Amino acid sequence: QSAFCLHGVLNLVDVEDVLCLAAPRDVLIQAAADDKWSRGARDMFDCVRSVFPNGQLEIRLWPGGHKFSKEMRETAYAFLSRHLSEVKAL
Repeated sequence: QSAFCLHGVLNLVDVEDVLCLAAPRDVLIQAAADDKWSRGARDMFDCVRSVFPNGQLEIRLWPGGHKFSKEMRETAYAFLSRHLSEVKAL
């Protein structure tokens, strides 16, 4: 979310530029179809996916509006568990 970016950074760069800084780390984008804050999520994903190694950028598009549903939470927690477990194994 742009609210998590440094104050004023979006006057200098686009969200896609900030997202590219995360590569090659694993990133999950979740967006809801009827959420005004999620508009453009698929376009953003398509724009930056070539920067990420295969499988390290994921997107899940959900029906509905602005919410963090049980299914979305479970998906996020599974993603974090999977990737944080890999870090521990190192």
